[in-house]
Amino acid sequence: MAAPNFSAELEQLKQYLKSDSNEDARRPLLFPLFAKLYRDKFKTESEACGADVYIEGQLIVESKTDSSQWLEGFYQALHYQKRYGLAYNTVMVVANRFVGIWKVNKLPEEAVIFSHTIHAYKAPSLVGKENARRTAKHTRDAIAKSAFYFLTPKDLQDGMYVALKILLQKLMRYLKYSATSIATG
Repeated sequence: MAAPNFSAELEQLKQYLKSDSNEDARRPLLFPLFAKLYRDKFKTESEACGADVYIEGQLIVESKTDSSQWLEGFYQALHYQKRYGLAYNTVMVVANRFVGIWKVNKLPEEAVIFSHTIHAYKAPSLVGKENARRTAKHTRDAIAKSAFYFLTPKDLQDGMYVALKILLQKLMRYLKYSATSIATG
């Protein structure tokens, strides 16, 4: 059996990262990769309590319009567990010229505390904004450094093609491993 080809889906992700459109307009560029990788495990929006992409037990993806909103997206994604009981071991935030991927068990303690001390009844988008506002610079930096992968607009200024190629290679390695573990586990 031949391995699936993801070139079209990766090209759509690249278009997503390059686009200046708002997150709602770009979201259709994000879905195909995860839908192809995870098939029937892939959930979005109403099936996922409002999360942009959700793969039960594995991954939650939050999309934002601008890279400056990455921390909001990070906390928003974390709040889906407290608010709705979604289970995942990886958080991914994507925006214009930004991708951050975190393993939940490698997060800084202060970020975890923030995510657990806010009221469960609050909407994830509101929690994302509140926690991002109250996060000190040193904690913000620690969250960024704890990422499995962290691609910012600055990283893309001179070498966008190279940076995106590296991102896509790492992302595919991780996602293929993750999808394989779902299929066999």
